[in-house]
Parts: sequence; structure tokens; C-alpha cells
Amino acid sequence: MILSIVIYAAIGIVAGIIGGLLGIGGGAIIVPSLVATFSYFGFPQIYVMHLAIGTSLAAMVINAFAAARAHHKKKEFSGML
Repeated sequence: MILSIVIYAAIGIVAGIIGGLLGIGGGAIIVPSLVATFSYFGFPQIYVMHLAIGTSLAAMVINAFAAARAHHKKKEFSGML
């Protein structure tokens, strides 16, 4: 349990640093890392890729919602209006 939390936190930290420094999308780092991690923890191979992509998409949806909510609170809108 502790090992999995440490691994997932390390994946997030590395993806955040590389994404911030190089502008590489988090999915390019997170999805392969999650595939390796899920395989290591013994998830059935038929589901590993689906779980990794779904987890990455869920994280993107949560981040997009949080960003939209923060922009709405500050009344900062894009030039689309």
C-alpha cells in the first residue's frame, strides 16, 4: 500500500517537472509509467492499457474542471467571448 502511493506520487512529480520544463504533455509520461506500474502490481494484462489511459483521462478532467472553476472565480475568461 505504501509502496504504491510512493510510486504514484513519484510518477506525478516526474511528469509535473518534465511537463513544466519541457512542455511535454503529461500523458506521454504518465500512461507508459502507469502501464509499467500496473503490470508490476499484477493487474491482468488485458486491462492494463485501458486502466492507464482511463486514469490519465480522469486526471485531465479533474484538472480541467479545477482550472475552469478557478478562472470563473477570478472572472478571467479567454478571448472567446
